[in-house]
Amino acid sequence: MTYCVSRWSVGRMLSRLPSLACSFYSTFSSASGTSLSKSSQKCCVLRTAKDGGEEEMKCTSSPTAPLFDFSEYLLSGCEWEQAPPLPDFIGPLCIRNTHDIRGRGLFALEDVRAGSTLLVSNPFALTYNDSNSMRLYQEIISMIKQSRKALYQLASLAGYRDDLVVPPMDTFDPNVSVCDQMIQCIPELDQQRIVNVMNTNCFGGEVRLSDSQPAVQLNGLWLLPSFANHSCTPNANRLFVGKALLMIASRDISMNEEVTISYTNCLLPVRMREEQLDSLGCGFFCECQRCVEERSLEESLFDVTEPFESLHGEAVTELFSLVGKRINSSPTLPACIHLSKLFHALCKKLESLYTITSLQKKWTLASYSYAFLVKCFADYLSSGQKPSFCIHNRVLKLIEYMRCTMPGTMCTLSFIMMLVESAKQQRVDIKLTQTLHRVAMDECIRVYGNQKTDVLHRLMEEALHSIPYL
Repeated sequence: MTYCVSRWSVGRMLSRLPSLACSFYSTFSSASGTSLSKSSQKCCVLRTAKDGGEEEMKCTSSPTAPLFDFSEYLLSGCEWEQAPPLPDFIGPLCIRNTHDIRGRGLFALEDVRAGSTLLVSNPFALTYNDSNSMRLYQEIISMIKQSRKALYQLASLAGYRDDLVVPPMDTFDPNVSVCDQMIQCIPELDQQRIVNVMNTNCFGGEVRLSDSQPAVQLNGLWLLPSFANHSCTPNANRLFVGKALLMIASRDISMNEEVTISYTNCLLPVRMREEQLDSLGCGFFCECQRCVEERSLEESLFDVTEPFESLHGEAVTELFSLVGKRINSSPTLPACIHLSKLFHALCKKLESLYTITSLQKKWTLASYSYAFLVKCFADYLSSGQKPSFCIHNRVLKLIEYMRCTMPGTMCTLSFIMMLVESAKQQRVDIKLTQTLHRVAMDECIRVYGNQKTDVLHRLMEEALHSIPYL
């Protein structure tokens, strides 16, 4: 759920229906993946009735993720139509009730390392350029008429103001066919409930099928990923390889920990995150620890928050005005320059707030990181050669804070790689250069998953040519 991007930006920005107004990454966010060894897969078949016959859907269900190799797709620019087919996969996950009022969520059944594939989900239903979602609705109706299991799966998803029960994972396991117990549990699905399920669980956004075609609007429903709740400090990313939606662990996840994703751009201040949640029609007010902590600082940071919010859009416009242009002289970028000064003022202000905790400081600086980064990215775009950034302790701390708040973002990866190039140019301490390179490699894994080392190196190099969404 964030905004638009270059071809290498990571695909995580999907909006909830009915708004359907959010950018979709035609690459695939947050990015992601790994390599596919067919011999290591346990392939299973789910048979569904279709036109009086049966349709086979091959999938994978295993406690250990197979290696999904789509390195060619990543390195070729991630054109939607070139995506390799991926089988469905369910990792060490289960559905449980959360400890609070958020309802149901996905939880890890074992410890998971950052970069691991948690699940791969192909769409239950998908349409293009379907502005009022009517064709998507008709496709869903067609699916549940053809398959009793599809009917049960749809009925298990959340609709507004529902009494929700926790469905067994067998509901989404392709190895388990429909049974009488499932059929007895299916509630009546009238038109309003189906619309509610769509509004609550569908994703939509813009995707370019190929470089030669104009962008199209995509609406879709992916089943198991719909159970992932929002967090402003998420531990997983949504990634896309063509139509397949992957969830990749962007942090180490402990057994029994809830697996969360972000519905917003979490590298923005709390008030802007609230506005994004509202515009997406999410229907909730985030009360996570980070949001509570940041709201407690709103009055103290009012003189920073107000100008940041008013200048942010102007700075993005200035930044994208430089894309694809060769500029011999330094452009006038008043909003970017003003935001850069604002970030330094914020750092001083936080140092004067003696009651602020270390965690509050990290989250706050990450929330306003674009105030620093837009000027860096603008300098990079407007220079004839790679610019040299001054690598000092504050810059290194900012990287730490961004990764602490929301790991696995193209924004952070691009910035780290700029610093790597700058360190090489300035011939700074070789240990610092090596450290930055290791951090970049680790962030690349959190963005793209456990790729082969040579693929990760090429993706890191490509990150230098990608200005992420802001």
